[in-house]
Amino acid sequence: MSDSKRINKLREEIIKELPVFPNNKETKEHLESKRLTDLLIDYISWKTRLVTPRKRKIIINDEVDLSDEKVASVLESEQYMSLKNKIDEGDDINPYLSLQAHQKGYSPDAKINNESWIDKDFLLNIMNLYHFHLLPYEKGKKESTRSDELIFAKVDKTTFEIIGIFDHSVFESDENSVELNAERERLWKTWDKIIMKNVLEGSIIIPTTLTLSGHTQAAVSVAMEYTKIIREYDKKVEEKEFLDTLYADGKIPNNPKLKWYFNGTDLGLLDKNYNYFILRHGKN
Repeated sequence: MSDSKRINKLREEIIKELPVFPNNKETKEHLESKRLTDLLIDYISWKTRLVTPRKRKIIINDEVDLSDEKVASVLESEQYMSLKNKIDEGDDINPYLSLQAHQKGYSPDAKINNESWIDKDFLLNIMNLYHFHLLPYEKGKKESTRSDELIFAKVDKTTFEIIGIFDHSVFESDENSVELNAERERLWKTWDKIIMKNVLEGSIIIPTTLTLSGHTQAAVSVAMEYTKIIREYDKKVEEKEFLDTLYADGKIPNNPKLKWYFNGTDLGLLDKNYNYFILRHGKN
């Protein structure tokens, strides 16, 4: 049984939006051949790397040493205050993220030669931590103009929790050594303290579950749930009984032309008048 025009349109829009590499005909055909669930896994995993614009409360975790000179310098800087204002106002802060989040959304090569991480954010998938530059990326400017200092934060729909200030050496690792550099070791120790806070001695915790592909189990589970929702409700979209549940005020437009639509990782239906009905809330 073939998919409806609405579902096929959603697939087309996902494939068009997803930044791929190599960006060629073969990669597009590869995505087009995927099942809806598999396509959604790739899409949701990428969208999770971005931050949906919303007003958020900034929290500074207790593990942040406010007496540290580098930390104080960053949090008192004009660049940070500009970022803080955008967070407070719910503006788009995605330009402060790494270019990888914008340009390396999916690669078919991730499944071969043990390259599963080339299109994923290791620290986000493992620690649930985003990292932000103090300066936003602007087209036409070189990446080297951005700050070496990075703000690591946990971000959800309502809060932006700063857990530390690090420099780019936090991403450096030596495959031939078991030793971590100072910044990388400090990050892991900070994360350990945060996840172990209020955990009883002797307890076993599993902070993150990954699949063999490097995707989080959460992304896979959400993609499976979204597929079920899409297939279940797509059959009802034109039924009056279903439309009555969407338009609680009873003002159903003539031929609303509902389409499947993602706002960040939230899944919903959008009508021709841009009324958006969320059917399932995503991560951020």
